[in-house]
Amino acid sequence: MRSLFRLLDWLFIQTFQAA
Repeated sequence: MRSLFRLLDWLFIQTFQAA
C-alpha cells in the first residue's frame, strides 16, 4: 500500500513537471 502511494506521488510530480 505504501509503495502505491509513493508511485502516485511520483506520477503526480512527473505530470506537474511535464506541464
